[in-house]
Amino acid sequence: MKHVAQLSRIFTTTFARKIINGSDELFLNELKPTFSFINEVLANSDYELLYKNAFILLANDYRNEYIYKTVFYSQILEDKEKSSNFSVISELRTGNSIADIATFGSKRTSNSIEIKSDIDKISKATTQVIDYQKMFPLVSLISSKDQIDKIFKVISKDIGLLVLNNDLSINILRNAKYNDSLLDKKTMFYTLRRHEYELLIKEYYGYVPNVPNGLIFSECFSLAMEIPMLFFYRLFRKRLAERIQIEDYSDNRIPNYLTFIARKSSLTKNEKKQFIEKVLPH
Repeated sequence: MKHVAQLSRIFTTTFARKIINGSDELFLNELKPTFSFINEVLANSDYELLYKNAFILLANDYRNEYIYKTVFYSQILEDKEKSSNFSVISELRTGNSIADIATFGSKRTSNSIEIKSDIDKISKATTQVIDYQKMFPLVSLISSKDQIDKIFKVISKDIGLLVLNNDLSINILRNAKYNDSLLDKKTMFYTLRRHEYELLIKEYYGYVPNVPNGLIFSECFSLAMEIPMLFFYRLFRKRLAERIQIEDYSDNRIPNYLTFIARKSSLTKNEKKQFIEKVLPH
């Protein structure tokens, strides 16, 4: 288990950047004594083999957050009707927590997904979902069968529950209940970047306050707090959907096991392109 956990580091953006920059060999040499296929990876610069084998090992023996994210997002992509209407963002700050996955469709399908993998502690789940409900009318949690039984006893009945099965399929144990009464404009506003909240203010009021840089946040915040919640939430969702369009990368060659790091990680769009060119050469 310990060695497989070490292998999980290749699915981080840090290691992806090492591949892009050609500085990955040192870490791969550390893995050679444990994983025989690393010799072939190094001999042939076969990163496709590296990621394919590593994903299989993790899925079987060490289901970390990356496995959950990849399976969930791959299912959205496989459902063509959903993928054309859904936008997905990863690691979205929501108050004092960070949502593992956030999906944006219609108003009634915007959903925050919290992952509690087989190796996660569930103690923070109750406080995390409270933060998510300040930004999303639908909140769900996905975990393994063993974990979900524990979570079921302590989590609000509004929270949807999903189970990742041994065969990497997902079952819905309980649908999330729509609840917009807990939405909080302050939490949403603080999630936006400067150009995003300026666009939000301009779209609603027709102008952005002409004040010094040091005052722009507070002026825009004050104006935002005056916008009715229904309008504010619509504009907030629009800004995040635009962020996703800017950062997303798409390439038909991307296999399921690279879906999340190559499409939805914090790598820039150019880095994602360079990464795929190294891992999946023509």
